[in-house]
Amino acid sequence: VVYFIALMMVLSVFGIDAKALIAGAGVVGLAVGFGALSLVKDVISGFFIIFEDQFSVGDHIRVGEFEGNVETIGLRTTKLKSWTGELHILPNGNITEVTNFSVNNSIAVIDIAIA
Repeated sequence: VVYFIALMMVLSVFGIDAKALIAGAGVVGLAVGFGALSLVKDVISGFFIIFEDQFSVGDHIRVGEFEGNVETIGLRTTKLKSWTGELHILPNGNITEVTNFSVNNSIAVIDIAIA
């Protein structure tokens, strides 16, 4: 805050209108904020996917129209490999509903020999 006030005073001494610079900086800050919105959404969604353990690498899932095995889970994107070999890179912010076919899909086979 002190540096900002000092900078404004120095600019006024040199005859530079500080109001125009502040307005320009505000517009640039607003543009950067809107531009980073999807990035922040992807990172926050990725954080929740990882820490809530919604799905793991190797799980077979469906996200919207995409279905396949999870190759990687990052903070920004999740990569799915379909059975035909396509690699789908999905932004985590777009993953709103997941069907996980790998959860509770285990079968135990026990052989019991009777005399």
